[in-house]
Amino acid sequence: MINSLRDFTKTWVFKGLMVVIAASFITIGGRAMFQPQFSTDVVEAGNQKVTPAEFKAKVESMKRYYEEQGQTITNEQMIEANLPGRLATELGDQKATVAWLDQLGIRPSAKLILAEVAKIPVFFNSVTGRFDMDTYRQQLRNRDMTDTMFESDLRDQIAVQQYVSSAQAGLEAPRVFAATTAAFGLQSRDMSVFILSPQNVSVPGDPTDTDLSTFYKDNQARFTLPEMRQASVITFSVVNYAKDVQVSEEELRQLYETRRASLATPEVRSFVQVSAPDMGAANKISAALKAGRTPEDAAKANKGEVISYTLRPKTAIADGKVGEAAFKMQTAEVSAPIQGTLGVSVVKMGEIKIGSAPSFESARAELEADLRRQRGAEKLNEASNAFATALEKGEDFDAAAKRLGLTVAPLEPITAEGMGQSGNNYSTYGALVKGIFDLPQVGSVSEVLPLGEGEYFALKLNGMRPAGAPPLEQIKGDLTVLWRREKAQEAINAEADKVMARIAKGESLAAVAASYKAEVRSQKGVTRQTAQQMQMPQPLAARVFTAKAGESFRADMPVQGIPAVAIGRLDAINQSDAAQANTMATMGKRQVTQELGGDMTSLIQQGARTAVKAKVHTDAAYRALGLEPPAASAGTSSSSKAGTKS
Repeated sequence: MINSLRDFTKTWVFKGLMVVIAASFITIGGRAMFQPQFSTDVVEAGNQKVTPAEFKAKVESMKRYYEEQGQTITNEQMIEANLPGRLATELGDQKATVAWLDQLGIRPSAKLILAEVAKIPVFFNSVTGRFDMDTYRQQLRNRDMTDTMFESDLRDQIAVQQYVSSAQAGLEAPRVFAATTAAFGLQSRDMSVFILSPQNVSVPGDPTDTDLSTFYKDNQARFTLPEMRQASVITFSVVNYAKDVQVSEEELRQLYETRRASLATPEVRSFVQVSAPDMGAANKISAALKAGRTPEDAAKANKGEVISYTLRPKTAIADGKVGEAAFKMQTAEVSAPIQGTLGVSVVKMGEIKIGSAPSFESARAELEADLRRQRGAEKLNEASNAFATALEKGEDFDAAAKRLGLTVAPLEPITAEGMGQSGNNYSTYGALVKGIFDLPQVGSVSEVLPLGEGEYFALKLNGMRPAGAPPLEQIKGDLTVLWRREKAQEAINAEADKVMARIAKGESLAAVAASYKAEVRSQKGVTRQTAQQMQMPQPLAARVFTAKAGESFRADMPVQGIPAVAIGRLDAINQSDAAQANTMATMGKRQVTQELGGDMTSLIQQGARTAVKAKVHTDAAYRALGLEPPAASAGTSSSSKAGTKS
């Protein structure tokens, strides 16, 4: 967000712009209701809530998405990043806004929800290319959702999106906002600096054995290595089995005849459907469209709704009767009122593309590949089932693999996060890593498990190295380097304290630098952009651009692991050229408006939470996932304590 303008957005001037919205929040939220003190729900917001089961399903869906992208999210990672708290807060914002909008009577119609669902390609039948209820529910089951849950989420999203977009319509940031940002970004600074490092500060030499022993004991947690496991894997790949499949000409021609209809490219059309509340309104819409009025104008004047289809087949039209009528029309034709399954409507036809059917030769490669994959999958099933049966009968993992002609490949030791001992990253194979760490003990074997994209695997755990710090003697060299580095940092920091004290007493920067035989380097006209271009260390840049003119400062800036401290002074602050700032303000106004719109959205959410007395129970969020809530958040239930929004 626009941090430089945050203070302004908190003043009475900005708040005055929002008084209407804020007043409506207060009015709606004025009805007090008694609520139980404790709840098992993760979110409570007016008539909206998120149960533990719903919260867990959302988290599992999120984890499954990342696993499909090759990333594994462990419980430790979730706790460290406070993902349960952050997600609970996001859901609290969403549910509070939906509950408040519901109190205002803002609810998307069932017809609109159905129309939106019918447009989602993943719910189309792969053969007919049309929305299919069985496909719809199967896709939702794959994501641990019901149609009621999905449609409820979709209804919430549409309600919030429509309200927020309406609230932000016509929003334009005052020019002074963009001008302030531009002036701040173009401002330049002059500075002088010298460096304290082991080159000009006396630092300790090599440590004694006693020093190392003490350092090792005091910092043992820092040297702890994660648990590592070594396993052997057998992979079953459709691609590999498909390579050996032989396909005859007769089989290909039979498959072509079977699939001829599905291989054809169907006729597709672009058109606008304008729904009407009744037949009388539909007649008026038809007349308006024929007279040249836009669908949007015709719909608005007659309480209708506009649905656009862009190059879609007849089977993809939500209302089958409308589809039948539309695919009999000519380009630019406007229909009479059509009585469809979902209501009466009028169609204005746009682009038409005639369908076509591929020849056998043009489809041959695709058919052969499909048949090979199908036969390969059959061979994979035979091999994996035979191997699974052998393990169930007690046959040794390696012996069964050898008898069945399967290859056993040893893996290098890896961590639960998928990092290999050699530095290779196996986290892209999330299911494989999880399978290894699900095995209870050395010698355990897994079932045949899916790896994704037509591949399966089976595992045998060969070895485990528990988490813990390695012996001192094993890391003595690295320990010595770390001890010297930290002692050098302590010595340099002590000298830096002395330097800052001398400067505070009035000694010049040049005189202090000379006492350390250090060179003072001056840099004029440094902007935030040039600081990045010259790769100025972040700690130094932060001090340069926050200091006042004439102020002295210090900044830690180690170089390649070698400790160092910069001692500097901000010599001057130079304001930007007015013409350049004006140009930048003009160019940046759109971005500032977008950021202001984000601030407005946050204000809407904040007001909604207050209006419906929303509560986010962070401890319930953690317990829903089988995790122990962090001690700091135990017993808290306000959204402000639920986590940090990402």
